[in-house]
Amino acid sequence: MQVMKMSEFTDLPNKKKTKAKAKISKVVAVYYGCGGPPGSSVDESGNKVDPTPAGEYVIQRIGPHVSHGKYVLSMIAWGTPTRMVKEVSAIPGTSEHEKNEVFQVQRNGKWILGTNIHVDLNAANVREAYKALFEGVGKPAPVEIPDKWLLNDFGPNTVYFFKDLDGNKKFDPKTETIQQEMFHTTPDNEMQLAHKKEIVLDYSHGCIHVHPGHFREMVKKRYFKTGATVQIHKYTQTLPIYNLDETAKPPYVIHFFPKPQTILVYGQ
Repeated sequence: MQVMKMSEFTDLPNKKKTKAKAKISKVVAVYYGCGGPPGSSVDESGNKVDPTPAGEYVIQRIGPHVSHGKYVLSMIAWGTPTRMVKEVSAIPGTSEHEKNEVFQVQRNGKWILGTNIHVDLNAANVREAYKALFEGVGKPAPVEIPDKWLLNDFGPNTVYFFKDLDGNKKFDPKTETIQQEMFHTTPDNEMQLAHKKEIVLDYSHGCIHVHPGHFREMVKKRYFKTGATVQIHKYTQTLPIYNLDETAKPPYVIHFFPKPQTILVYGQ
């Protein structure tokens, strides 16, 4: 990713629209992020794939994401204890028994069957998913699956944001809605980072995929702070010329440019 510089700082590229107060905008940090593709489509599972919607938003919170709908692997929070066990069952019509492998998830201190969460969370499917994950970094899947869930599509943590209709930077569930689009990492990128491989970000379904190392740094430096402004630019917007100044102070404003796949954090 090329960092463009100039001798003077530039204003925010959308200063007439941004509510954030910043007379002089300085880029304090640059990160790698990838949104949805420029055009809409449908994936092989029938899920819509859309561009990341341009607009100004406010961060509501950050935390693990659990899906209750179409993303089966995301129905289990990242890091949840999991295991494979042998279950003895009777063979129908005989007096014999057999051992079948079952996938279990820990919930409220108790082990439950993965199929109690969703029919597709069975041992065979989980093993196949881990096989694909490890193959992505050129590694064979371990005989024993990881004891913590590493397949949630939204990674360890997710940053949620919303349109601030009343301008108070506080989420009001009665009048405001959290966006379906979010900042997050992915299992593939987390695995690439863990095995010191090149981080390759793919198009999302509309969310913003962030380089895992960059995501952690943004959390540590509190750029993803509740109440922070997020500006998502149109796909026609090119990356502005800027000068990197790591001494810039808050309040910070996160700018995401989909086409150059770049996140700029502005400060004062």
